[in-house]
Amino acid sequence: MNKLISSGLALSLAVAAAPALAQNFPSQPIQMNVCSPAGGGNDQNAQAIAPFVEKYLGQPAIVQYKPGAGGTLAATEVSEADPDGYTLLVCDPGGTVFGPIAQNLDFGADSLVPIAQLTFVPWVLTAAGEAPWDSAQAFVDDALARPGEIDAAIADVASADHYMWLLFAQDTGIGPSGLRWVPYGGGGPKVRAMLAGESMIDMLLPSLVKGPMVEGTMKPLAVAAGARSAAIPDVPTMKELGIDVVDGLAIHVFAPAGTPDDIMAKLRAGFAEIATDPDYVDVYTKMGQDISGFMDGNAYQPVWEQTWAVAPDLLREAAGAK
Repeated sequence: MNKLISSGLALSLAVAAAPALAQNFPSQPIQMNVCSPAGGGNDQNAQAIAPFVEKYLGQPAIVQYKPGAGGTLAATEVSEADPDGYTLLVCDPGGTVFGPIAQNLDFGADSLVPIAQLTFVPWVLTAAGEAPWDSAQAFVDDALARPGEIDAAIADVASADHYMWLLFAQDTGIGPSGLRWVPYGGGGPKVRAMLAGESMIDMLLPSLVKGPMVEGTMKPLAVAAGARSAAIPDVPTMKELGIDVVDGLAIHVFAPAGTPDDIMAKLRAGFAEIATDPDYVDVYTKMGQDISGFMDGNAYQPVWEQTWAVAPDLLREAAGAK
């Protein structure tokens, strides 16, 4: 009987203590695990926001690099961490959606909870300067007339740019097998391949297209955004052309599923405050990025769920699986 009373008392104390722990959050440094090596977009965003975490949440952020398995190593590790708000993930959809699907991991929309979208940079349908297409419609018409004959550059199978291609192919009727996917092993090799005349069509980022466009070595045909890109304002959006696709390279901060609502509220509010800090905006602008891509976790949650609703079938269809 005494053991039962003791157990019940312990449970009651634990339940009573939970709100107090949440009220005191955070009381120790917050670890932000980056899903890719130092130097990339995930790292740049983590390093940019980390100094402001202490200002708005009261504890410093420690950036840790956890690369491997296309970003899924870090994503899995954070999803399995204690849901106490002290272990977060900074990653793009390659590690949190496309990689887990391609690798058949036991991982889904309910594995993580979004705190914020830090950045969104739209993809640009880009042709080489020597390519025969001078408009997005000309490319689509050619691809429809020659199914499976045009090579399309991608960083890798199930990468973020490959997913953009699949959305584009689905909406235009080209289909997932209507193009030949050519993996280059990364964004840098893709750009070099186009500049060398080896690749004729690709999905690239505005910052990578602006200079070559002026030089005539690249022809941006359409931007996958709701509004035209400030970097290349003369290039129409896909929506303007009747192609209903908005997609880009986005980087997010996540907490493990099961993190208490009040802790999630503090994290989301803190990161949202950081995004309005003039000093952070200045850092972000100097990185060549647009702060308008920020989205708080409440707004991003339905986007996260929708991506997971659409991506599995699309990627499996591209791989020839049913």
